[in-house]
Amino acid sequence: MTTDGESVDPKLLSTLEKTFGEYLADVAELLLTAGYPIGTVLVSFHGIEWTETPKDLSDILDEGRLVFPFDVARRFGGGKGFEDLGLYWSAISGWNVAGTFEGTETTRWMNAGLTPSPKAVVEFFTEASTDVLAAGYPDRRLYRRPGRDLPGLVKQLQAVAGLEYRGGKHRIRDLRMNACLDHASRAILADDTRTQITVTGGELKALQHLVDYYVARELGEDRLRGLAISLVRDFQVRAATKGAAVPLQANAQAYARRVQG
Repeated sequence: MTTDGESVDPKLLSTLEKTFGEYLADVAELLLTAGYPIGTVLVSFHGIEWTETPKDLSDILDEGRLVFPFDVARRFGGGKGFEDLGLYWSAISGWNVAGTFEGTETTRWMNAGLTPSPKAVVEFFTEASTDVLAAGYPDRRLYRRPGRDLPGLVKQLQAVAGLEYRGGKHRIRDLRMNACLDHASRAILADDTRTQITVTGGELKALQHLVDYYVARELGEDRLRGLAISLVRDFQVRAATKGAAVPLQANAQAYARRVQG
């Protein structure tokens, strides 16, 4: 146990970061499965003042962050929308949802201890994304002092994060890809209603470039790129078809069935 004014063992901080990474990834997996596209993921237990409690609690930084892209944040908030939105974890206060809602910076604390179950965290976020002012509490609680009983905090995280090491926050990249592939393929198979939309040849080419350069930037994303390519090809064939009757191409549907099968 450390006392105020003492330094913290870097190896202990590394262990803490690794263990929390598992916990954060478990939360991220449930969020992605539920259809929340996570953007930036940050975990840091280094370079933070661990041994003294700041007089102003607003000076305490979050050790874990799951931040949602701007265009995704705008979909939340019961139709009113966020300007920005993130789910954060503090090693002394636990989870909170924070963002700019209707022009006002808003923070709601879960106040359920440092390590509530990932399922409970996702339920808290889901409630906040629907009606932020109805979720959690406006004031934060302090469950531990900075620098106190860090080995105990590691044990708490290990108990809630599972029994075996699975790659921690580093596996979130694969989780994101798999969730995107699953949600996209399910959407293709769920609705084949024909719609009418005007698309220029240039727009189709731009979409192809986005697939080639963005989706294919990671070798591990070949399956996701395969679905995106088949979808673009379906659009291209329809755009090239002359006459009123445009055939419904099924390349993407076939690919989606293989994914779900």
